[in-house]
Amino acid sequence: MAITEKAQMEDLAYNYLQSYYSTRFNSPTYTFKDEKTKKGQFIDGLLALKEKDGAVFTASFQASGTENVARILKKYKKQGVSKWRFLSATLSATLVAALVFKVMAAGLVYVIPATFIVLVASFTGHTILEKRFLKAQVLKSVETLKEMPANNLWLGITISSLVFRNNALATTLVEACKASGIGLITVGKRSKVVLHTKPDSSKKYYRDYLVHYASEATIRKVLDSDTAMKVA
Repeated sequence: MAITEKAQMEDLAYNYLQSYYSTRFNSPTYTFKDEKTKKGQFIDGLLALKEKDGAVFTASFQASGTENVARILKKYKKQGVSKWRFLSATLSATLVAALVFKVMAAGLVYVIPATFIVLVASFTGHTILEKRFLKAQVLKSVETLKEMPANNLWLGITISSLVFRNNALATTLVEACKASGIGLITVGKRSKVVLHTKPDSSKKYYRDYLVHYASEATIRKVLDSDTAMKVA
């Protein structure tokens, strides 16, 4: 993803999320970009606000590293599993047929059934393994984001929402985000932000996750100054 494209996507995502939380909490929401936790973890952005009772609410946003996810989803939408499975199945069946014919001198009576069995088994095996590999690649971003300290977690991808329609791999990603309590948004070429699933606040609520960030003091100062302005 080009730097300008990534920056544009993040700006649209932050505007969307700021509006989302400002409406939800009726409180100003601030965005802090390129944040780092005290453990050395990096996050593209952290949104923070103060609730009416003074509690700090945070939401992390990550888009870095999702370029590969977008590429895989697009390719899967167009082609499904790669055509290499046909070649690998054919080669495996050919080798087995030659081996059976040569070693056992069995003739076509045994060669044809053996070839068919190996062809089907190889094709099926290759398909299953490749789907598992693609699934693992797509879910890497989800697993990484799960470790980030925040009340809400968001994953953002620059990709057309049309890619998600009738796409089993995209459905797997949405379900994984939902199961992990992660929100998922996509930004297409027309700069349209699409919400695929909301984060589950109940899993990470009523905790001040700001203590885990290196810029904790700076962020608290911003939030406190806003509170002071309201009181004044």
